[in-house]
Amino acid sequence: MFEFNGRYDGSSFFKDGNRWGFFPSVSAGYNVAKEPFWAPLESVVNNFKLRASWGQLGNHDPELAGLYLERLPASTSSWLIGGSQPNIVNSPTVVSPNLSWETVTTTNIGLDASLFRNRLQVNFDWFNRTTTDMIGPVGALPLVLGSAAPRENVGELQTKGIELVLSWRGQIGEVNYEIGANLADNQTKIIKWNNPTNSLTTFREGQQLGDIWGYETVGYFESDAAVTAAATQTQFFPRWGPGDIQYADLDGDGDINIGENTSDNPGDRRIIGNSNPRYSYGINLKTSYKGLQLAVLFQGVGKRDIAFNENTNLMFGFRGNRWQNNVSQAHLDYWTPENTNAYFPKPYLNAQHKKNTRVQTKYLQDASYIRMKNIQLSYNFPKPVLDNLGLDSFKVFFSGENLITITNLFENFDPEALGGSWGSGKIYPLQKVISVGLNIGI
Repeated sequence: MFEFNGRYDGSSFFKDGNRWGFFPSVSAGYNVAKEPFWAPLESVVNNFKLRASWGQLGNHDPELAGLYLERLPASTSSWLIGGSQPNIVNSPTVVSPNLSWETVTTTNIGLDASLFRNRLQVNFDWFNRTTTDMIGPVGALPLVLGSAAPRENVGELQTKGIELVLSWRGQIGEVNYEIGANLADNQTKIIKWNNPTNSLTTFREGQQLGDIWGYETVGYFESDAAVTAAATQTQFFPRWGPGDIQYADLDGDGDINIGENTSDNPGDRRIIGNSNPRYSYGINLKTSYKGLQLAVLFQGVGKRDIAFNENTNLMFGFRGNRWQNNVSQAHLDYWTPENTNAYFPKPYLNAQHKKNTRVQTKYLQDASYIRMKNIQLSYNFPKPVLDNLGLDSFKVFFSGENLITITNLFENFDPEALGGSWGSGKIYPLQKVISVGLNIGI
């Protein structure tokens, strides 16, 4: 099996001459099980198909529309001329006349197999998705330019991953059952980006997307003498004392700092985790016996780290802002002279709290989880009962959603609801839902 496609796409986002791009794709498949030499294996491996595909698609961000046009920023002057503030126009922006499509190239290799009289189904895919000509910053320009640097097609990003789906159907006596599982994993890496200093404030070559840079937590200062003996932490706040966090002096210079804020010199920070979900999986169980049916769906993420910033009040509670302090039962486990092994540091009702809530190993959260997403139990009454009741059908059912969740994440957060436009976790919560009902046909 062979297929070829070609797309010719255009966009008004780019200058005439760069608006159109040709994006081809090709796929092929080979059902090996149809070959005569497969006959000895056919009773065990009933179907075996190999697949491969390669293709390209054009991509652009709608927010980048018209970047090839010189723009004259308009504003209102702060000067009064003739009793009013006149409108003014500033110098034009620097444009990039060669701006054009990003190209997303995907290579996929997979197989489909059926074994043991089609009771076991296997689907596997490996993919490599590379985005070339990513729109990003051009090279460093002198400050005397007097304008922001334009953007050009200069970057490259690569994502590699796998997807696996398994299912088994069987029967034991009058009991039918089905077990299904799926697993997906991928990692994304920056291959090319214009960041010659390897600054941590933007993309850099070799970066794994989602990397979390943070400090290594030693523990709490136990006394003023311990503060004096430790590396200085005055970059965050001039005063430290018992109950405050002590950070590790990883570079050994006696001063806790961010260095040059580059991957080559990050100061006393290191990569302590990664926020991208890894090993996303699902488990689907179904069984039936006569009129009784049960179906259960589990889903989860095998590995994910989350580091909440210092202003996340659902995490740290005391934020030094009377409008944003958020004290729950979990937040009451804070340091006092009588509770020196507390989870949270000494609380402050002012900006001092930020010195203790820097991104660090102590408060790095494990956001992996498994959740019973749905469970359904139903029973269809047999025909003799229906005849006695004068009914065509009679079904009773129970359904539950989000009933069980197992996670090590801090209790104020849901692993599926970590976002929120007003702060992490400030989102309409996922609800546990229980439904009981019946369906009657007359």
